[in-house]
Amino acid sequence: MRKTLTSFFFLFLFNMVQLAAQINAGCQPGQPGAPFCSQACVVCDFSNGISDETLINTVNPVLTITNCDVGQPPIVLENPRWYAFIAGSTDIRFDIKPTQCVGNNGLEAAIVSACDLPLRAVNCGPLQGGPFGDFFIVGINLTVGNLYYLVVDGINAEVCKFTVGVGFGSTYTELGALGPIQGLQQVCPKAKTFYTIPPVPNALTYT
Repeated sequence: MRKTLTSFFFLFLFNMVQLAAQINAGCQPGQPGAPFCSQACVVCDFSNGISDETLINTVNPVLTITNCDVGQPPIVLENPRWYAFIAGSTDIRFDIKPTQCVGNNGLEAAIVSACDLPLRAVNCGPLQGGPFGDFFIVGINLTVGNLYYLVVDGINAEVCKFTVGVGFGSTYTELGALGPIQGLQQVCPKAKTFYTIPPVPNALTYT
């Protein structure tokens, strides 16, 4: 015997299905940056700023960014903090301010389009010579809706507390429209089936 699914039952099944995440998970409030690019969570909106700190030699072996479209490589990543973000505009400026450093080396930064090795940066931030050397880094000609990575690192493994904010541009994107639910419209009683939806533009996770 076949039975047509009612709208209520259809939506119930849809809400019970857990869909795989398309990209990195979103960051929790106060979550620090990751020591590796592949572990970076997505900061949904930098506009309110974030606070973090570099730690003592968290990466072994160290990684080097040897190529930058803009900036002055190489950047040797010894104690990096990685943050994923989705470009909400084609140009974005990140303002980085060291607030407390152990030594006098300061910080460096880069914007990277992928975690694949060898790392290649869209832009490399300038080397700052002092513990309170505020600087900014700009991503230019980014693709809106694409995933990018900001990495902040201590020069010569400098340990610093710092803040990151957005000077102009946006890392905030609206969710796209929900597509049609795909699957059988009729099933037998007590039968098991699966329903899916197309990927939602700019969605990070699905539950």
